Amino acid sequence: ASTATSTRTTITTSSSSTTVTETRTTGTATTLTSTVTTATKTSTTSTKLVGRWHILPGASLTGSDGMPLPVNLTLELGNNVWLVGVVDDGVLKMVKIRITGPESSELLGARSDNNYDPSCAVQVTSREECWDAGDDLPRDAYPISLKSTDEDAAPSPGSCRGHL
Repeated sequence: ASTATSTRTTITTSSSSTTVTETRTTGTATTLTSTVTTATKTSTTSTKLVGRWHILPGASLTGSDGMPLPVNLTLELGNNVWLVGVVDDGVLKMVKIRITGPESSELLGARSDNNYDPSCAVQVTSREECWDAGDDLPRDAYPISLKSTDEDAAPSPGSCRGHL
């Protein structure tokens, strides 16, 4: 006889942290498979960085089959450097870029992770450690297509600002 298995991911946020909990239920047994809590970054500095770029909706990575993969993970690291990623066929695919203009960027690296932490696939809990855990790839493994705006321009609805 087969037993039904279900997986549930719960995301809880507060003003100081975000917690991602994954539980797996098989029949009547429930197992906690992972819990990750991250502190929410807060800033009280009013200093403005000049020339800071933000990724607009519609960015995509080119997958190994040549097809565009819509980006759903963005993390601003500062100085116009961003981590950008997507999960494709169970693999977390990431690039590190420096945005150099409204439609241009410099590829700084590419990584993938077949055994990524589930929190790395969620925008609010994705973090630089997810990049660190990935396997190095050739820098141009996942070419990126994006449009960006600088901080002084009026942001369009749905623009990505790193942590949500």
